[in-house]
Amino acid sequence: MSPILIDYYNRFAKGKPCKFDYFFSQLDSQQIRDKLPYLFGIEVFCLRLLQALIHQEKICIYSDYDTDAVTATAVMYWGLVEFGFDPQKINFYVPDRFVEGYGMNLEASQKLSAENDLIVTVDCGINSTQEADLIMSSGCDLLITDHHHLHGNLPQALAVINPRLSDFFIQQPSQLKKPDTFWKRFESKLDSSILKFYQTWSNQIFHNKDKKQGQFLSHSVTGVGVAWFCMVWLAYFLQDIQKNSSIIQSSQQLKQVLSKKIVVQKLNHLLGFVAIGTMADCQSILDTTNRLLVKAGIQILQQNKHLFLGLKSLLVQTGLQEKINQGYKLNSQDLAFVFAPILNSSGRISHANLSIQLLLADSLDKADFLALELIAINEERKNMVKQISTVLTQNVNTQITQNYSCIWLEGDWNKGIIGLLASKFTTQFALPCVVVSIEGDQAVASLRAPEGFYLPEAMKKASQWLTKFGGHPGAAGFTCDAADLPKVKEILQQALAHQAQNLSKPNQVFVPDNFTVPPQLQALSTNPSYIWLTVDDLNIDLLQKVWNLDPFGQDFPIPKFVFNLENYSLRWLGQGGRHIRINLKQEISVTIFNPDEEIKQQFLQANLPKNIWLEAKLTQNTWNGSTRNDLVAEKIWVL
Repeated sequence: MSPILIDYYNRFAKGKPCKFDYFFSQLDSQQIRDKLPYLFGIEVFCLRLLQALIHQEKICIYSDYDTDAVTATAVMYWGLVEFGFDPQKINFYVPDRFVEGYGMNLEASQKLSAENDLIVTVDCGINSTQEADLIMSSGCDLLITDHHHLHGNLPQALAVINPRLSDFFIQQPSQLKKPDTFWKRFESKLDSSILKFYQTWSNQIFHNKDKKQGQFLSHSVTGVGVAWFCMVWLAYFLQDIQKNSSIIQSSQQLKQVLSKKIVVQKLNHLLGFVAIGTMADCQSILDTTNRLLVKAGIQILQQNKHLFLGLKSLLVQTGLQEKINQGYKLNSQDLAFVFAPILNSSGRISHANLSIQLLLADSLDKADFLALELIAINEERKNMVKQISTVLTQNVNTQITQNYSCIWLEGDWNKGIIGLLASKFTTQFALPCVVVSIEGDQAVASLRAPEGFYLPEAMKKASQWLTKFGGHPGAAGFTCDAADLPKVKEILQQALAHQAQNLSKPNQVFVPDNFTVPPQLQALSTNPSYIWLTVDDLNIDLLQKVWNLDPFGQDFPIPKFVFNLENYSLRWLGQGGRHIRINLKQEISVTIFNPDEEIKQQFLQANLPKNIWLEAKLTQNTWNGSTRNDLVAEKIWVL
């Protein structure tokens, strides 16, 4: 590995060597199982799904509407089908962002509990105490799988699967329910020999959890990752049922269950979904488990081992499959900036049903139709964000000039895109941003913040005026009465200003000693995501090895190169000469797409500018049967 790239990795990993987990190593099946991270409640989760499988019960997967959730729905659905569940008995429900908002709601819960025997949530439900009480009292059962923070009491579902609960139960052991807590709900549904076997199995799993090397699943794993690990645990449970079939009284239904061979490795086909959802949800990509899930998922997609028509169609309709055929290597940026926005767009503008239907498609014609529709919706979404961003630019610049501690924007915008607006301005100005959509007497807000801020903690200070809130440290949201918005704004701005004061100031400079940084670029010198180098340092080998550090994402951004140009040649590209390509050295060039008029005029002069600094990102360019690494300029300074 290049010393330049080793230095870059160590800036974020803080000198720790890159360690590799065990799930995809050369361990045998038993070793993998022994090191599988424990999830509290997983024993009851497995038993309840065994009951549903034996009796072919009706199951509803209750989802959220973002990419993490729709991919989690696909993992849960296709995982259950792999184990022999009848796909006709599995349906899904995703709330309407504009009518119901985030998470479970009482009206939908009442309707679904009347129509199904079992409801399984993905990426939601951890704070749905009222909905859990309603469902469980109706005679329907509820299994919750989620990864968000718990803000109040634990829902009284049959099982609540959330990796963050490992800390909760350590701090509040009295809240921990043993695997036999809901024993009565199983006695009339399952043979006593199954329950006797389960009692031994669950006690062994539960009491050995502290002896496991992996112990608990990482808190950074997203909703789709939690769903996948639940399926892995279920696979091992069903395998154990099959291995011990001689001591279990087999009914005709159970014999049918035991007849299907359970192969845990087949769940690896689902990792394409897991990788996309993980990249979309802004959780740490330095986390060992997340890195492995994404890396393995990219490999599954690259090698076309995923088997799912929805993913196949997305690869084809976005043009990525054609590029792969010409040698292109999929990377984390394709997941984050191609797949994730397309799957997210339906929930933002239309309804997330479209994205889930695509991922569950059972015919290529249907998958192609839905993929094209989602791509068109995503283009509409991009145009909306661009138009509104242009209108808001003056307002934002005014707030920046006045040294506001956070950017605050209110309007009657589409609720589906306010999170994208907040992300855009947070990325651009490195400040927290709150974008509020006001409709009638209700205000809905999306919040984003740079590393070091903790949005849930800020919102807690205004919780008495919020009707709903939740999220992650860097991405969150809330709902409140429009009349209470001024009070909420005051509290949040104070809380975020206080957090900003406690941020550690960057003091490390990442510029090599032999560089003289112009004043215009001084602000970039303490940003760890920039690699400062000379044109001589750039070579094909260095650019290729950048991808060895992939996946890039939260806490570990893809590097941006900063370098100075003094001697160069260029040519104009595109219709009417809209773009500039500068040749740096043999086989390495940098492209400036759509430069503004001032920059364009300087390059049109007879005497080209002699002192240019560029900030450039790395891209793979596939053309005419070959793939090469190219640089694309994101900022230009003509000095």
